[in-house]
Amino acid sequence: MKGSTMTNTPDAARILDIATGYMASKQLFEASRIGLFSAIAAGADTVPAIAERTGVSPRIAQILADAMAGKGLLTRADGRYALEPDAAAYLAGEASALDLAPFLTFLGEISYPHWLQFAHTVDTTEPGDLQMDDARWGTFMAGVMTYNALHAQEFGRLVDLSAATNALDFGGLSAGFALEAMKRNAGLRTTFLYAPGFEDGVAEAVEAAGVADRATVETGDTATAQPQGAYDAVLANHVIHRFSAEENAQIFRNLRAAAAPGAASNASPRSTPGPTTATSTRRVGCCGRSSRSTARRSPGAT
Repeated sequence: MKGSTMTNTPDAARILDIATGYMASKQLFEASRIGLFSAIAAGADTVPAIAERTGVSPRIAQILADAMAGKGLLTRADGRYALEPDAAAYLAGEASALDLAPFLTFLGEISYPHWLQFAHTVDTTEPGDLQMDDARWGTFMAGVMTYNALHAQEFGRLVDLSAATNALDFGGLSAGFALEAMKRNAGLRTTFLYAPGFEDGVAEAVEAAGVADRATVETGDTATAQPQGAYDAVLANHVIHRFSAEENAQIFRNLRAAAAPGAASNASPRSTPGPTTATSTRRVGCCGRSSRSTARRSPGAT
């Protein structure tokens, strides 16, 4: 380049990482799909053993295992592979603390193909077609709820509600966030105020978490309900993206009125990133429940 020297040329690594990131994603999706991580967790730690356990060829087994080692999810020494701690916690199937395989399946089978329509969306502003049927809805729901469980886990780990004693979990789509906080704070009582139709799922989740003695489940229309009480923690997870600006303004005025002075509050976005830009989407229900509607979304929504 005229007037410049190579010593002054910026490193292109960041651009290349972004441009080629899809390759690693696809390798991860396929490694998860064939059960590579769970195979290694079960002791199939060589290429021949992985191939036999997963049903792929030795060549493919080595390509995927080496790719995952290159990305830091596996270690490789003397021809044997082992899971790194994050892979053991989230990718090892039944041995995982939280198995992310359903979320990776959702990304690989629904979200990734949907993104392939993005050029058409850029050129025309027309949303992509998710082409949903019963089977794909099952994949969608399993993936979103798995991601939601991870989100709730991280919420409990990173958001300090140790000083709270009286929480309101309002109008969300999953009780998991409040339940994670309750697990970490034995003195926290929570009122779950959800839209009608969600109460059974919330009650089941509360019972399964072993905190029924510290929980109250109520129903009310999310857009208009006026919670009664003085809460020192207010959670409104997965609310904002479901309502208009005007409705949200009223919702949060009502929540502010129910908050004690100095109350902690949290309003997280949707479980899957990106805006919905066309017709309707299926509502992700609390604790795995849902209602169905037609779905067309722009790439970026899944």
